Amino acid sequence: MLACPDPRYYSHDEFQGIFLDFLSRLSDLSDLRLNCKSVSFWRDVQLAEVLYEENSYPFRHSLAAAFAALFEECEFQLEDINVLATALLEKSLRLELSGVVQEVVVSSCVLSGDPVRDRSPGSIEHLCKMTCMALPILGDGKSFYPNVYLVSKKTSSESVAIEVQCAVDLILQNDESYNIEAPPVLTTLPLFLDSSHFCGSVDLVKWWSRGTEDSILDACAIQAGREERDIFEIFSSVRKNLRIGPMFIATARTFGFMHDPKKISRILRVCVDIILRRNLADSHWLRDGKGAGEAQKSKGKLRAWRHDIDYEFHLHYWRNGDIVELANIVSHNDASIT
Repeated sequence: MLACPDPRYYSHDEFQGIFLDFLSRLSDLSDLRLNCKSVSFWRDVQLAEVLYEENSYPFRHSLAAAFAALFEECEFQLEDINVLATALLEKSLRLELSGVVQEVVVSSCVLSGDPVRDRSPGSIEHLCKMTCMALPILGDGKSFYPNVYLVSKKTSSESVAIEVQCAVDLILQNDESYNIEAPPVLTTLPLFLDSSHFCGSVDLVKWWSRGTEDSILDACAIQAGREERDIFEIFSSVRKNLRIGPMFIATARTFGFMHDPKKISRILRVCVDIILRRNLADSHWLRDGKGAGEAQKSKGKLRAWRHDIDYEFHLHYWRNGDIVELANIVSHNDASIT
């Protein structure tokens, strides 16, 4: 448990303010993990140990600053934050359990463009080792797939990528076999310094094209947050109120809105327009019949709408206040909604 000072020495507002400031220091990556359901965090079994040795264990400096602000005689130890650090690290996916590689021995390790000053040789070697283990899982073995990023502690550096270069001396696979003929590694890892930087950097077209409910919802939420200039203020609201209907992904795939970048850009814009209630002139009722006096189609409290993607295609969706369910994409003369 975290050691807490006696609140009797502070007013309620002072005490609350100090800890709210402390919690805000811890919230950035937690917000990303909580809100972005399609984001995965990866680690290796030695990460916690390396961070400990580097005096960079998660939250250590934030917690130390918080306790220093509270009272001078606080006995702060690294173990006090194990609950917080473990919650972050242990929810990550283990590289050793996800691929065929159990251990990697590297040498001649060089990082170019590293924003972390005075990184120790051990930390550099570990990052190179993790890169070698991750490349076959998160890439093609030579380079990483789009939207694979490296998390770094905050820095004022403008660097947006780290080049990793090392020699691979030995690979131990999970079946206990060895590989000593591995080629050297030279690859680049995009870097994000905080969650806002990450959300502002990701390629949302590629994110959408993953074709899962979570990737589509995340893409919509991030795009809406970007356009509102406050990503996480609107992110949780979008994730709460936006839903994917059972036929939306299938119909999007049928008409090319899962693999054509131009079409994905258009449908993403339309979804954000609907979420943010913009360009409402492009939205129209879907009626029970063809007559102008027919009632709007309904499903419980939800009402049926049609929004123009372009002249050829339209998005049909259900709406009740802020709640939106993306139903299906249809061609021009199709008035059906699922």
